[in-house]
Amino acid sequence: MRRAPALAIPDRLWDDLFTQMRCDRNRALPACYVSSGAHAGELLGVRLEDVDRSAGRLWMITKGTGQRGS
Repeated sequence: MRRAPALAIPDRLWDDLFTQMRCDRNRALPACYVSSGAHAGELLGVRLEDVDRSAGRLWMITKGTGQRGS
């Protein structure tokens, strides 16, 4: 099976994006999403009750198992 090439955004463009965001709150979700390695569909399914701020955890339904995981 042939795999599609990985899509990448050059570091310079990430730096530009994060520089334009004026506060840590605005940078937090994109930073979490990018560093998690999650699929777009998994991230789009995250709900408010899936965020545990006190523990610093984000729960999502994983593509592979269809179960909630962190």
